[in-house]
Amino acid sequence: VNLSSFDMLLDHYINKGFRVIALDRLGMGKSDKPKGLLEIKDHAKMIKDFIEKKKLKRITLIGNSLGGVISLKFAQKYSKFIKNLILIAPGGLKSFPAEAYAFMKDNYDVRLGKRYSNVTAAAYYFKNSAFQWNNQLEQLLQTRKRLMSHKDWLPVRASIKRDALAYLKAADEISNNIHKIIVPTLAIFAKNDKIIDSSTSIDNIKMNTKGWKIKTIDQCGHLVQWEKPNELKKIIDEFLINS
Repeated sequence: VNLSSFDMLLDHYINKGFRVIALDRLGMGKSDKPKGLLEIKDHAKMIKDFIEKKKLKRITLIGNSLGGVISLKFAQKYSKFIKNLILIAPGGLKSFPAEAYAFMKDNYDVRLGKRYSNVTAAAYYFKNSAFQWNNQLEQLLQTRKRLMSHKDWLPVRASIKRDALAYLKAADEISNNIHKIIVPTLAIFAKNDKIIDSSTSIDNIKMNTKGWKIKTIDQCGHLVQWEKPNELKKIIDEFLINS
């Protein structure tokens, strides 16, 4: 739920000579924890404002899971800032009917919310999300357990709920407008992902975009960076060389 999600990639690309900047999503990690409502477009605008403040030019934007949703929205609205777009097990490529959003809004705490409020539910979620458990995933789980016991976890949990519902609310608009993304794009999926509907997402890409690169990592669940970091880096390296 913070920039540590990319720890296994940072040194690799710094050592290759890239300027690498990792951001905590607002409400996550060491960022502020606002109580007001935020939409996916607000997160996208914050990235745009950051780029302008730092005077960055033609970036490669990488988004994972919900970060992929925000990255898709950013690419749809602010493509002039992007050289390449890389999506890792991304949400945002499948529509959700209004009825599904309304149901989840009313039932979030007893369904998705438990994985962020109950340690046993969190452990089940992580282990069910993986294809094959490993030491990196165990470390991730133990870190999550420590975070959940911290006094500042409640506002983080509130931010996760807010952003999950914002994603479901914006899903139709984002998934129906991927044809507007014209920058070189790499979409990486996990074959055994139980969180993201990879098959539907890939079908959407194939039907509504031109030139996107699609890669699927075998024997891998949703937590791609922790399960298959070397294969992930190899795929991204190849894309960056050829784009």
